[in-house]
Amino acid sequence: MIEGDRRYDLVVRWKPEYRQSLDAVRQIRVNIPAGGQVPLDQVAKVETAEGASFIYRDSLQRFVPIRFSIRNRDLQSTVEEAKGLVAKDVHLPEGMHLEWSGEYGELQAANRRFMIVVPFALLLIAGVLYGATQSLIDTFIIMAQIPVACLGGILALIITGTPFSVSAGVGFISIFGIAVMDGILLSFYIRQLWEQGHPFVESIITGSDRRLRATMMTDLVDAFGLLPAALSTRIGAQTQQPLAIVVIGGALAIMILTRILQPVLIYLCHWRLRLDDQNRARLTQPIDLESV
Repeated sequence: MIEGDRRYDLVVRWKPEYRQSLDAVRQIRVNIPAGGQVPLDQVAKVETAEGASFIYRDSLQRFVPIRFSIRNRDLQSTVEEAKGLVAKDVHLPEGMHLEWSGEYGELQAANRRFMIVVPFALLLIAGVLYGATQSLIDTFIIMAQIPVACLGGILALIITGTPFSVSAGVGFISIFGIAVMDGILLSFYIRQLWEQGHPFVESIITGSDRRLRATMMTDLVDAFGLLPAALSTRIGAQTQQPLAIVVIGGALAIMILTRILQPVLIYLCHWRLRLDDQNRARLTQPIDLESV
């Protein structure tokens, strides 16, 4: 029913005596263009059948939604397997097609966004680090902590049996910042020791020792802060658990592995440059002629 710009759906029902059985429905009288009335079963096929209880429309086309839930598996592989089985065993009539949407469609859209966001975030971090260090070598050393953090996040997902999701993807981006912060704390302090005139190897050992507590506190705060979210089983925990698990695994990997990796990288990347500087410093020192 239309009243101005407002529309109302109307539902009309026959009286009980006209719909109490299938034969009663068939005998309902309908008007014909030539005049008079005929039973409904002469102009229509009346039968009972199972079908959709509601007709859905999208983009001016009818569609039938089929929903299913997933447990103990990741969404991507489950839907890909289902698509293969459906394509093999289901043959659709002409004019019909399948669309896989819902959370799967949202995951595909999120993955496309991640393909843009993650490289942009890495480039932005690298640019900021280079602006702070003015050194490509130091930028590389600090950025090398990011794969270690990602490795910890991946192992955490595997150990806990948590499938990858959009929430887990956001967690991986989050641990980029933790890894970079740890790298900055150690690299900048070792550089400060070099500038103060400390020997090359001694500066690396001293810096690693003195910055151990600061970096461990940074990682442990991140890990323990998200531990309740990782262990939660309340409503809505499914969306926050992957993020928390990734951050915890990445923080622990940074705390353990980068304490070994970063000093080694600093030594391997700087030893030749620092030794050359020390040799030049010796050559430029004034010679005491009296001692000669």
